[in-house]
Amino acid sequence: MEQQPLDFIPMWGVFALTIGFVFLLVEAGFLLGAARRKRSEDVKDASVGQMVGATLGLLAFMLAFTFGMAATRYDNRRALVMEEANAIQDAYLRADLLPQQHRAEIRSLLRQYVEIRTSWSGAEQVHEAIAKSEAVQQRLWSHAVALGQEHPNSVVVALFITSVNEVVDLHTKRV
Repeated sequence: MEQQPLDFIPMWGVFALTIGFVFLLVEAGFLLGAARRKRSEDVKDASVGQMVGATLGLLAFMLAFTFGMAATRYDNRRALVMEEANAIQDAYLRADLLPQQHRAEIRSLLRQYVEIRTSWSGAEQVHEAIAKSEAVQQRLWSHAVALGQEHPNSVVVALFITSVNEVVDLHTKRV
Protein backbone atom coordinates (compact mmCIF):
# COMPACT_ATOMS: atom_id res chain seq x y z
CA MET A 1 0.00 0.00 0.00
CA GLU A 2 1.36 3.40 -0.95
CA GLN A 3 2.22 5.79 1.90
CA GLN A 4 0.45 9.14 1.92
CA PRO A 5 2.04 12.35 3.31
CA LEU A 6 -0.05 12.38 6.47
CA ASP A 7 0.64 8.68 7.22
CA PHE A 8 3.87 9.66 8.97
CA ILE A 9 2.10 11.98 11.44
CA PRO A 10 0.30 10.34 14.38
CA MET A 11 -3.44 10.93 14.64
CA TRP A 12 -3.08 13.20 17.68
CA GLY A 13 -0.58 15.28 15.67
CA VAL A 14 -3.04 15.72 12.80
CA PHE A 15 -5.70 16.73 15.34
CA ALA A 16 -3.37 19.27 17.01
CA LEU A 17 -2.34 20.72 13.63
CA THR A 18 -5.96 21.05 12.56
CA ILE A 19 -7.00 22.76 15.80
CA GLY A 20 -4.00 25.10 15.59
CA PHE A 21 -4.75 25.97 11.95
CA VAL A 22 -8.41 26.67 12.69
CA PHE A 23 -7.45 28.80 15.72
CA LEU A 24 -5.04 30.85 13.57
CA LEU A 25 -7.73 31.41 10.93
CA VAL A 26 -10.29 32.48 13.53
CA GLU A 27 -7.79 34.86 15.11
CA ALA A 28 -6.86 36.30 11.70
CA GLY A 29 -10.55 36.83 10.90
CA PHE A 30 -11.11 38.53 14.25
CA LEU A 31 -8.15 40.88 13.70
CA LEU A 32 -9.27 41.70 10.15
CA GLY A 33 -12.81 42.38 11.36
CA ALA A 34 -11.55 44.62 14.17
CA ALA A 35 -9.42 46.58 11.70
CA ARG A 36 -12.36 46.97 9.33
CA ARG A 37 -14.65 48.18 12.12
CA LYS A 38 -12.11 50.82 13.14
CA ARG A 39 -12.02 52.17 9.59
CA SER A 40 -15.78 52.39 9.15
CA GLU A 41 -17.73 52.95 12.35
CA ASP A 42 -20.99 53.75 10.61
CA VAL A 43 -21.36 50.46 8.66
CA LYS A 44 -23.57 47.88 10.34
CA ASP A 45 -22.85 44.18 9.76
CA ALA A 46 -26.28 42.80 8.93
CA SER A 47 -24.76 40.08 6.74
CA VAL A 48 -22.99 38.37 9.67
CA GLY A 49 -26.09 36.33 10.52
CA GLN A 50 -26.39 35.18 6.93
CA MET A 51 -22.73 34.19 6.83
CA VAL A 52 -23.05 32.24 10.08
CA GLY A 53 -26.12 30.46 8.73
CA ALA A 54 -24.38 29.61 5.47
CA THR A 55 -21.29 28.38 7.33
CA LEU A 56 -23.37 26.18 9.62
CA GLY A 57 -25.26 24.82 6.62
CA LEU A 58 -21.97 23.97 4.90
CA LEU A 59 -20.71 22.32 8.10
CA ALA A 60 -23.89 20.23 8.35
CA PHE A 61 -23.50 19.16 4.72
CA MET A 62 -19.85 18.17 5.27
CA LEU A 63 -20.75 16.18 8.40
CA ALA A 64 -23.58 14.37 6.64
CA PHE A 65 -21.31 13.54 3.70
CA THR A 66 -18.53 12.30 5.99
CA PHE A 67 -20.83 10.14 8.10
CA GLY A 68 -22.42 8.75 4.95
CA MET A 69 -19.03 7.70 3.60
CA ALA A 70 -18.04 6.15 6.94
CA ALA A 71 -21.30 4.21 7.17
CA THR A 72 -20.91 2.90 3.62
CA ARG A 73 -17.34 1.80 4.31
CA TYR A 74 -18.44 0.08 7.53
CA ASP A 75 -21.26 -1.74 5.73
CA ASN A 76 -18.91 -2.87 2.94
CA ARG A 77 -16.33 -4.20 5.41
CA ARG A 78 -19.03 -5.96 7.40
CA ALA A 79 -20.36 -7.62 4.25
CA LEU A 80 -16.85 -8.76 3.30
CA VAL A 81 -16.34 -10.27 6.76
CA MET A 82 -19.59 -12.22 6.38
CA GLU A 83 -18.63 -13.39 2.89
CA GLU A 84 -15.20 -14.49 4.12
CA ALA A 85 -16.73 -16.38 7.06
CA ASN A 86 -19.11 -18.16 4.68
CA ALA A 87 -16.26 -19.04 2.31
CA ILE A 88 -14.19 -20.47 5.18
CA GLN A 89 -17.20 -22.47 6.34
CA ASP A 90 -17.72 -23.81 2.80
CA ALA A 91 -14.08 -24.86 2.55
CA TYR A 92 -14.24 -26.50 5.99
CA LEU A 93 -17.40 -28.44 5.14
CA ARG A 94 -16.11 -29.48 1.71
CA ALA A 95 -12.94 -30.78 3.36
CA ASP A 96 -15.13 -33.60 4.79
CA LEU A 97 -15.48 -34.96 1.27
CA LEU A 98 -11.74 -35.07 0.58
CA PRO A 99 -9.49 -38.13 0.95
CA GLN A 100 -8.47 -38.89 4.55
CA GLN A 101 -4.75 -38.08 4.13
CA HIS A 102 -5.57 -34.42 3.32
CA ARG A 103 -8.74 -33.91 5.37
CA ALA A 104 -7.23 -33.55 8.86
CA GLU A 105 -4.42 -31.22 7.75
CA ILE A 106 -6.76 -28.99 5.74
CA ARG A 107 -9.23 -28.70 8.62
CA SER A 108 -6.36 -27.85 10.98
CA LEU A 109 -5.11 -25.17 8.58
CA LEU A 110 -8.58 -23.67 8.30
CA ARG A 111 -8.89 -23.54 12.11
CA GLN A 112 -5.46 -21.83 12.28
CA TYR A 113 -6.58 -19.38 9.61
CA VAL A 114 -9.71 -18.45 11.57
CA GLU A 115 -7.67 -18.09 14.77
CA ILE A 116 -5.22 -15.75 13.03
CA ARG A 117 -7.99 -13.68 11.42
CA THR A 118 -9.80 -13.20 14.74
CA SER A 119 -6.90 -12.92 17.20
CA TRP A 120 -5.23 -9.58 16.42
CA SER A 121 -6.44 -6.67 18.45
CA GLY A 122 -4.33 -3.65 17.55
CA ALA A 123 -3.11 -1.78 14.50
CA GLU A 124 0.49 -2.83 15.11
CA GLN A 125 -0.46 -6.52 14.86
CA VAL A 126 -2.27 -6.20 11.53
CA HIS A 127 0.76 -6.68 9.28
CA GLU A 128 1.92 -9.71 11.27
CA ALA A 129 -1.56 -11.27 11.15
CA ILE A 130 -1.81 -10.66 7.41
CA ALA A 131 1.56 -12.31 6.82
CA LYS A 132 0.59 -15.33 8.95
CA SER A 133 -2.79 -15.70 7.25
CA GLU A 134 -1.17 -15.53 3.81
CA ALA A 135 1.29 -18.24 4.86
CA VAL A 136 -1.62 -20.47 5.89
CA GLN A 137 -3.31 -19.67 2.57
CA GLN A 138 -0.20 -20.84 0.73
CA ARG A 139 -0.23 -24.12 2.64
CA LEU A 140 -3.95 -24.56 1.89
CA TRP A 141 -3.34 -23.82 -1.76
CA SER A 142 -0.50 -26.37 -1.92
CA HIS A 143 -2.92 -29.00 -0.58
CA ALA A 144 -5.49 -27.93 -3.17
CA VAL A 145 -2.89 -28.24 -5.95
CA ALA A 146 -1.82 -31.67 -4.73
CA LEU A 147 -5.45 -32.81 -4.61
CA GLY A 148 -6.07 -31.41 -8.09
CA GLN A 149 -3.10 -33.34 -9.45
CA GLU A 150 -4.08 -36.57 -7.65
CA HIS A 151 -7.75 -36.36 -8.68
CA PRO A 152 -7.93 -34.22 -11.84
CA ASN A 153 -11.50 -35.26 -12.76
CA SER A 154 -13.06 -35.06 -9.29
CA VAL A 155 -16.00 -32.68 -8.90
CA VAL A 156 -15.53 -32.69 -5.11
CA VAL A 157 -11.92 -31.58 -5.44
CA ALA A 158 -12.97 -28.89 -7.92
CA LEU A 159 -15.54 -27.56 -5.43
CA PHE A 160 -12.93 -27.55 -2.66
CA ILE A 161 -10.43 -25.70 -4.86
CA THR A 162 -13.14 -23.15 -5.70
CA SER A 163 -13.89 -22.57 -2.02
CA VAL A 164 -10.18 -22.15 -1.15
CA ASN A 165 -9.84 -19.73 -4.07
CA GLU A 166 -12.82 -17.76 -2.73
CA VAL A 167 -11.20 -17.58 0.73
CA VAL A 168 -8.02 -16.18 -0.84
CA ASP A 169 -9.96 -13.70 -3.01
CA LEU A 170 -11.99 -12.37 -0.08
CA HIS A 171 -8.85 -12.00 2.01
CA THR A 172 -7.37 -9.90 -0.80
CA LYS A 173 -10.50 -7.73 -0.97
CA ARG A 174 -10.45 -7.12 2.79
CA VAL A 175 -6.76 -6.28 2.87
